[in-house]
Amino acid sequence: MGSHHSPTNRYYILGVSVLFGILIVLSIILRVTMAWAILGAVNTTSLFLCGLDKSLARGGKMRIPEYLLLGLALAGGSIGLLSGMIMWRHKTRKRSFIVGLAIILIAQLILFAALPSMNLDQPS
Repeated sequence: MGSHHSPTNRYYILGVSVLFGILIVLSIILRVTMAWAILGAVNTTSLFLCGLDKSLARGGKMRIPEYLLLGLALAGGSIGLLSGMIMWRHKTRKRSFIVGLAIILIAQLILFAALPSMNLDQPS
């Protein structure tokens, strides 16, 4: 792997570190249930990385790949990413990014609306 890949690898490591750090705080220290802890950690990480990417963009530095940001949104961090976009006015002109996030958000809203009828707590 060449040295031109190392900044991207650092963003993955940073994202995973932030994610697990928040997950530990929420689940172990604050005793939040694991599902809510994961959701909170993914959204907080999405928000953080969106702000970091905006800062990197201003400085003309190597950016966080869009697929990493959208991947976090897909993993449940769509509200955090949307909040970061609004808060920092980041990626608001990038049509493909907005469409990708909108599709993810709509799919998650449909899934969330369907959860009560899925009887997930019933043994199969």
